[in-house]
Amino acid sequence: MKILWTDGSASPNPGPGGFAVIEVVDGVGSPVVLGREKDTTNIRMEGLAMIAAIKYAGEEACEIHSDS
Repeated sequence: MKILWTDGSASPNPGPGGFAVIEVVDGVGSPVVLGREKDTTNIRMEGLAMIAAIKYAGEEACEIHSDS
């Protein structure tokens, strides 16, 4: 099962922002998906991170962690 962590932000809000999906394997996290937008909001980036994690997992079972 994939273990994924997501986060996203914009600074200022609204403003430029980005998100990341981190996969944890054997206790070590590595970024697997990164994204950015020129003009966005915190909540949009959090949502896009979750969508990216689901797409990354595909058909495989996964556990997704988010602070949003």
